[in-house]
Amino acid sequence: MTLFNYDYKNPTIPNEVFPKGGIKVSLDVLDVVQGTDFDQFVEDRIKDNQSATDNRLNITNPISYTLGTYSGVAFSASGYGPDVIEIILINGNRIAIIGLMPADSPAMQEAISILSSFDLSGLEPCK
Repeated sequence: MTLFNYDYKNPTIPNEVFPKGGIKVSLDVLDVVQGTDFDQFVEDRIKDNQSATDNRLNITNPISYTLGTYSGVAFSASGYGPDVIEIILINGNRIAIIGLMPADSPAMQEAISILSSFDLSGLEPCK
C-alpha cells in the first residue's frame, strides 16, 4: 500500500520529486517464515537494499523503535534518490515494512502519528 499527501498523478510533479510538505508512505506486510530470526531479516533487508543500488546507499545502524503497540527497528537510507526512513516492525507472524520519504518532510511527524494508530494485524500480506 502506498499513501501520498499530495496528488502524485499530477504530471507537473516529476517522479520522486516531492512538492513542499509532500510525503510518500509505503507499507508492506509479509508473513514471517517459520524459524525466521528478526535481526537476520533486518540484516538481509539492508543488504538487499544495498545490492539493489550498487552499494550507493548510506544506511544508518538500525535502532530499536516502537510505533503504536508494535516494536521493531528504524534506520535511514540516503545517497540514492530521496532520503528514506524505514521502519520494520514485527507482530506475531507478520512483519511490516514502512518506508517514508523524503526523510526531511515537514509532514513526517504527522505521518508517524497516523501510522501509530494503525492496526497492522488486520492487513493482508503482500502477494
